[in-house]
Amino acid sequence: METTNVTLRMEKGLKESADELFGALGLSFSAAVNLFVRKALRTQSIPFDVSLSSSTDSTTALLESLLASPQAQRKLSAIGENTPSSYDSLTSVEDAQALIESIRP
Repeated sequence: METTNVTLRMEKGLKESADELFGALGLSFSAAVNLFVRKALRTQSIPFDVSLSSSTDSTTALLESLLASPQAQRKLSAIGENTPSSYDSLTSVEDAQALIESIRP
């Protein structure tokens, strides 16, 4: 199979972190980029969520996914009055982090 060279620019620390992660997964940086491109072509989409949603929407989505487990639900029930009645009442990442910290084991 014929190959071509691709040049891209990124922050040095970002590349170093990516090399470390991909190496731990048994992949080179080039192999990981190839996986990304192949997945994008197969699904005809970016293989992760890309959004212009507000940080409150992102915080809500993060909390919903983190707190969906039965264990998290039990802990939230035990917290009682200290639990917001709605994820929408969390207006910042700091609020979300504080809630997550309050339910960690």
